[in-house]
Amino acid sequence: MIDTIWFSKKQPFQCRDLLHQKYIVEGLSTRQIAAEFFCSRSTIKKYLKEHGIELRRPHLNHGRPSQPRYGQRLVRGSEVEHLTEQRVIKVVNDLREQGLSLRQICRFLSQIGVPTKKRGVRWHPEMVNRILSHNPSCKIEALTGKACQQTMEAL
Repeated sequence: MIDTIWFSKKQPFQCRDLLHQKYIVEGLSTRQIAAEFFCSRSTIKKYLKEHGIELRRPHLNHGRPSQPRYGQRLVRGSEVEHLTEQRVIKVVNDLREQGLSLRQICRFLSQIGVPTKKRGVRWHPEMVNRILSHNPSCKIEALTGKACQQTMEAL
């Protein structure tokens, strides 16, 4: 007598119900689902289309951000203000209003040891630019690099 073990050749991402649960109900992105099943995003997209599950437009919020913005944190699934990061945002705004460049602000934050969102040691100009552009009290023009005061006067 020969014992035989049968393995299913069907991968988990090929199951319509599981894809529906992950993509529609839980609101995961194709990238998050692909990481969970150790496959590519294009494979997930292929099976979503094959099962008739409508793809979301890529620029829309998928309901579950991978990481909250600087100055925010997740508490029980909802975003709330991160008070320490809010103080850093205020300092960044003040430094920009004083006329410091993005690189100078980065150098200052790195030298005094302010951690980045992911607890990194070194700040980058793009990080500071994002903080300034997402903060309603002080918008800057990324390409021209004008100081916040000049931008606020133009509005």
